[in-house]
Amino acid sequence: GFKSVNDTYGHRTGDELLIMIARRIEQAAPAGSTLARIGGDEFVLFFPSLRSSLSPSTLASNIIAKVASPYREVASVRIGAS
Repeated sequence: GFKSVNDTYGHRTGDELLIMIARRIEQAAPAGSTLARIGGDEFVLFFPSLRSSLSPSTLASNIIAKVASPYREVASVRIGAS
């Protein structure tokens, strides 16, 4: 979980990383979506509809790839998503 990030880099860095993760999710999300942090390192994305060319699984794959890309600020941390 995210506890190791806070333990290693401190809560301030952990909070900044959560903000960066949220921004990446928002960038990959369809227009009109709402992103909420529901606790710890868990987010939920609400979206009213998808273009017919974008399936929910494709959207999820895009978000997971964006979140998993390296973060320069904490290069040794690997972030995953599901």
